[in-house]
Amino acid sequence: MTYQIVPLDDYLLRNGEVKTLDYLRGYEGCIESDQESFLIDKAIMMEKKNICRTYLAVDDGRHILGYFSVGLRCIKLQESDGGSKDFSKMMNIDPETKVAQSYLIGQLSRSKTSPKGFGGMLMADAMGLIRTANHIVGCRLVRVDCDDRLVGYYSGYGFRKLKKNDLGDLNQMAYILRTNH
Repeated sequence: MTYQIVPLDDYLLRNGEVKTLDYLRGYEGCIESDQESFLIDKAIMMEKKNICRTYLAVDDGRHILGYFSVGLRCIKLQESDGGSKDFSKMMNIDPETKVAQSYLIGQLSRSKTSPKGFGGMLMADAMGLIRTANHIVGCRLVRVDCDDRLVGYYSGYGFRKLKKNDLGDLNQMAYILRTNH
């Protein structure tokens, strides 16, 4: 399958907010969730406020096949949240604040028209961007927050469940980037 990853910011710069929003409204995710509302209601605002970056996977006909968002988000943890001592140590939890810096894959969604397995391709693209950022600025903890039905999915990519969020509705999962240092 041929597609390219295009930063949402590129669409905004070329087409303006109104045309970009019209373009995003055509997206239909394969799972009913807040992912469609994120793309329409939050992605542009979060892009403009530098909260996260959203990347669109588009085919040759410029149809959105899926998207993901990546940002930075700290997470408050106890040493025991990582399970093993080695994993907890690799998360670089500040001993005083109990906070660890992390990359956050905030959204990951494939469209109804994308082929099965396309989510894995999006995950690879997101992790590729995060590895580039890691090379430039450091930080080896990658996080996803997901509901119970997606724990197995993200576990398949090496993410480990840490804990539930403060509201108790999402699982906070982590992956440690391996580096040569």
